[in-house]
Amino acid sequence: MLGQPALTDKAACPAQFEIRPLLSHESLEALWKMLESRYLGSFFTSWVWIGTWLRTLPPGLTPNLLLVSRAKEPVACAILIPRSIPRMLPGTVRQLHFNSTGDPNVDCIEIEHNDFVGECDLLPSFLQWFSDECRIADEILLPGVSASISLRRDGLLHAARCAPAFANRELRSVKNGTGIAAGFGRNTRQRLNKSFREFERAGSLRIEEAQDAPTALAYFEALKLFHIRHWNGKAKQHAFRRRYFEAFHRELIGNSFASGNVQLLKISAGSTVAGYLYNFRHGNCTYAYQSGFDYTDPGLRPGYVSHALAMDRSALAGGEEYDFLAGDNRLKRDFASQEYLMSWHRFSRRRPRMRLEATIRAALRR
Repeated sequence: MLGQPALTDKAACPAQFEIRPLLSHESLEALWKMLESRYLGSFFTSWVWIGTWLRTLPPGLTPNLLLVSRAKEPVACAILIPRSIPRMLPGTVRQLHFNSTGDPNVDCIEIEHNDFVGECDLLPSFLQWFSDECRIADEILLPGVSASISLRRDGLLHAARCAPAFANRELRSVKNGTGIAAGFGRNTRQRLNKSFREFERAGSLRIEEAQDAPTALAYFEALKLFHIRHWNGKAKQHAFRRRYFEAFHRELIGNSFASGNVQLLKISAGSTVAGYLYNFRHGNCTYAYQSGFDYTDPGLRPGYVSHALAMDRSALAGGEEYDFLAGDNRLKRDFASQEYLMSWHRFSRRRPRMRLEATIRAALRR
């Protein structure tokens, strides 16, 4: 994998940003994969995710290419989707959505670790360019960005929300033969060992990975049923409530399974199915994206057993990180070695209308 340009090269050749009509699917795929091969980003900026997203977008949206170049050579790119929306005051606000649409019925797939594909650390420069030179929009929205990236800009109004996220970045301990549980706290180990014993009353625990796309889609369907039943039972909204969510992931699994980036796992003990995991693999990281567990017996912890087995499996396959992504629960806190933040940003021009809206929103929050 090629390294990134030296800092002196970057200083001599500042990044140039340009918004242009989207290339043909084939040309964009070639450009995207070339940048991916030079700079390893996250799964959510890979062509597997972005290409699926572009193929499945509903009609009426107009994606544009945001191209970043140095010395006329492309070093990064992203997708911008324009959207004009009515808001508090009369008239509309012109927005640009970064690798997203602004429509909750589509953005329900929840991009995280959002960034450019290609050269890293370009978001601050992009925001400066948007503030100083881009005149086609009033706002830029950046969902699912790592909060470790400093994005505040004095020339723009800024609103953000953050969510805790969790990851275990110590999977290499499994390679040493100790197993992932060895790195957990005493109480977590006790809960996990108890869960293993309870499940093994029904038979030996096993974890099975789908080996072809039809099996993966069958696991996904079974996951869906467990997932919906659990969240309906808690009278809470589930991930499948919007049709695009399932359509996107069926396309992703069906057309990208052969890439090795998509992982569907079935966890069972004897004839008892504990649940299913839907994970992504990218580089040395496994992303725990979605799950469906059988919570019929409230005394069992199928999530603990399933993720522990999946983490061991990932580590033994060479993985070094298991990312639980955004959202907070007891399992994530017990299994993670690190907590971090994911953030969703809106940057607005300092125009009278935008200032007034910001003042109204602040007053409503208070």
